[in-house]
Amino acid sequence: MINGAAGDAGIGGFPGAVVRAFDATTGRLVWAWDMGRPDRHSEPPQGETYTRNIPGSWATLAGDADLGLVYVPTENSSPNQFGGHRNAADEKYSVSIVALEAASGKVRWSFQTVHHDIWDYDLPSQPSLVDYKTTEGKSVRALVQSTKQGEVYVLDRTTGRPLHEVREFPAPQNGTVPEERLSPTQPYSVGMPSFRGAKLVEGDMWGITPLDQLWCRIKFREYRYDGIYTPLGLTPAIQYPGWYGATNWGGVSVDTDRKVVLINSISFAYWTRLVPKQVTINQGRGLVPKESKEMFEPDYRNVLADSGPVRPHFVTPVLGVPCISPPYGRLSAVDLPTGKLLWTRKFGSARETGPMGIRSRVPFTLGTLSAGGCVSTRTGLFFIGASADRAFRAYETTTGKLLWQTRLPESGMATPMTFISKASRRQFVVIVAGPNNTIAPASDGGYIIAYALPAP
Repeated sequence: MINGAAGDAGIGGFPGAVVRAFDATTGRLVWAWDMGRPDRHSEPPQGETYTRNIPGSWATLAGDADLGLVYVPTENSSPNQFGGHRNAADEKYSVSIVALEAASGKVRWSFQTVHHDIWDYDLPSQPSLVDYKTTEGKSVRALVQSTKQGEVYVLDRTTGRPLHEVREFPAPQNGTVPEERLSPTQPYSVGMPSFRGAKLVEGDMWGITPLDQLWCRIKFREYRYDGIYTPLGLTPAIQYPGWYGATNWGGVSVDTDRKVVLINSISFAYWTRLVPKQVTINQGRGLVPKESKEMFEPDYRNVLADSGPVRPHFVTPVLGVPCISPPYGRLSAVDLPTGKLLWTRKFGSARETGPMGIRSRVPFTLGTLSAGGCVSTRTGLFFIGASADRAFRAYETTTGKLLWQTRLPESGMATPMTFISKASRRQFVVIVAGPNNTIAPASDGGYIIAYALPAP
């Protein structure tokens, strides 16, 4: 089965981001799931196409062979930060976990994690599938899904029913453009810990120098911010967590023997605003009129000055240090049956990051940005790269104690894997290390590196 993703910043022109299943022997198309035409599972008739601009799925799929289901984590429809044009088909399965029948492509159930998403909070990773017993002793087939907004959902993967409580709470409603509509509520997984961080206050503003902190405090007062789900509008707003998320493509790992969910998360704020489509930005000249129809689309460039495009991170203008205080990265463990947080700790040293993008070479544990997952083992250890400091580490699952670390030539943004060699009977742990300019500066290229336990 193959999923498909659409573009992020256009309306109407993107090909249909459908999920397709093929016969592994012949290559023949078995079915296609086009959420714009849910009752048609074949190729489009001659002269037609799949529905354009529907929400796609760029994350990895997961499957349960016993249940005959494949689980699809979806995104929203383009553009990610404006939804005034979306229809009912766009909204129904947007930013959802959708369970499809593997044999037919029919929808068995779906669960939405953001209503009418305008923050690019698409589901960035595959769900983790695990069987466990509840506190009442009932055996369940569970699905654990992490999200960009820091919520972790635990669902019955047969029915989609939440196994840990989910509640709807009111969402901010002020500040958006007239053409937009907002969901009055958003879902929260209150039965599990949240990893989005507390609502920001002025006292959270930070900087290496007093001038940094002053600038950040001024901007915090100037920009709109009503907590998570602050609507995007024509005036600058703070988005926290940012669209890179509290978690991203690494997802979670579950120690099935100890029933412990392991998750790495980040705390980082962005600023953003919407720009009318008839206005563009020309470097060095600021806002410039452009002829086009009236429609709003997001633009993350600096429209407040004539200095040209800059990145959307909420950082100071000269040194480029974050406006919120560290730690920016954490590792955490949650007891799956009870939903209780077992431990949390800062993750990642400052040696590869610093002001103005200069590597500080300082090895203390600051808690840095990360992207990538971990792999747990039956020995009670888990392995993870992911952090910006190019390290590969092993921790104790139940306590979070660091047991081993080594240096990688690049950051290990991929999820590691482990296997036992039939020839040598040695256990190996393998990780791909490669550049990722979003998290850390790149240098030499990509590597596949394996580590092994001593020979028995």
